[in-house]
Amino acid sequence: MTKIESFNDYQNFTHSLAVYNEDVELIIKNDDEAFVSLPMTYTYPVLALAEEAGEVAGKLAKFIRKSKGGVDPLALRDMVVKELGDVLYQVSETARQFEITLQDVVDVNVHKLTDRQDRGVIVGEGDNR
Repeated sequence: MTKIESFNDYQNFTHSLAVYNEDVELIIKNDDEAFVSLPMTYTYPVLALAEEAGEVAGKLAKFIRKSKGGVDPLALRDMVVKELGDVLYQVSETARQFEITLQDVVDVNVHKLTDRQDRGVIVGEGDNR
């Protein structure tokens, strides 16, 4: 088993496993005939992140639907931890594509949440509260 000691170690590890189809590009056209071309190395981890987050929600949805049948909560926990690992992998690769370290993500998030708590707006809506 690979020993991971930091967020940056994890990010290097995930990148060593990343496989992208470099020949595919996502081309977006707007009404003004302007085009934006994004290589799959940017688009794939973002799309996969959404998919993996949906799988976490799906595990919970199936648990709720089947709970009358005695689904084991510990089995749900085991399934969720595996899916959260897939989410973390895609977060890592998405950040790397934008030249952001996972430590940067953690630091910015801690600052944002601490600031919101200090200002009494931890509960609410909107990015800029």
